[in-house]
Amino acid sequence: MKKIFLFAVVLLFALTSCKKDNMKDVYTDFVDSVNNCESYELQGEMEIKRNNESDKFQMDVIYKAPNLFKVTYQNLESNSRQVLLKNSDGVYVLCPELNKEFKFESSWPLNSSHIYIINKVIEDLNTDTEREISQTDENYIFKSKINHHIKKDLNNQKVYLDKKTNELSKISYNNGDAEQIILSVNKFKLNQTCTSNEFSLDQIMKQETALIGEGETKKCSQISCDNPFDLEVVTNKDDKITIVSFKGEKNYTIVYQELSDSLLTTSRVYDEFVLLDDSLGFTSTSSLTFYKNNYEFKIVSNTLTLEEMVEVANSIQLINKLKYNLEYLV
Repeated sequence: MKKIFLFAVVLLFALTSCKKDNMKDVYTDFVDSVNNCESYELQGEMEIKRNNESDKFQMDVIYKAPNLFKVTYQNLESNSRQVLLKNSDGVYVLCPELNKEFKFESSWPLNSSHIYIINKVIEDLNTDTEREISQTDENYIFKSKINHHIKKDLNNQKVYLDKKTNELSKISYNNGDAEQIILSVNKFKLNQTCTSNEFSLDQIMKQETALIGEGETKKCSQISCDNPFDLEVVTNKDDKITIVSFKGEKNYTIVYQELSDSLLTTSRVYDEFVLLDDSLGFTSTSSLTFYKNNYEFKIVSNTLTLEEMVEVANSIQLINKLKYNLEYLV
């Protein structure tokens, strides 16, 4: 009887060790396959949760070794599309609806953790010596620390591989155990054929503007904005530019104007860019610039953090009625 019991214990230990070794092998194979690939394509849906709401984006990513990246993302509610591009000439954001591109003095995409850049996901896994490897009935799960350049409360990522196929199925950025950004992967294929034309600024802009067609430009008569820091408001306006100043412990100013041909043809270089609810924001020293519909907005502050400026930007809406309406202040 003792021999049978001892044999059962040894067998259980062996099976457990085998499972752990198998998980490590799956992890190593996944990491090596990405690190050694010549290219990859990723398609999926990204959800960003904020309070009780969320925004969803269709994400399409193409990578060609060693350092070419193209990320096309589309807001699934507004259908607004932007392209993030890194090619041999630099880093760009392409805004087809404006028929304009913006150039950045940036080390994107490896300057920060990005859930849609699998190279960076792998790097974060590898550099965390305390990473965790686990499994459920359906998935292998790899967990590690991350370094998000805006949302500092995002402190870890979980990478899910389907146990039936060992293929990438999901990535989440989390605050503790709470998922905040979720990328549901529909396709992730390594070593797909792609040419340098995939990363040509001119070619991409032609393709994207053709998708838009010649639809009417939407006009907006009202601009509204939450006042998240409950500040005193002072408004100035001339024929072209409206300036709204928020005075208090956190001083900041919102400058906005309707887009014109001269404004769109002005060449500018920004430091970095950030993902907003339905557009991209472009950062320079103490400011955040972004575009909504047919308006350009600029938030300027020496006291707001970048995360706080993003909060203000996300509160601005082109709708008829909200808690705070800038036009009513004029």
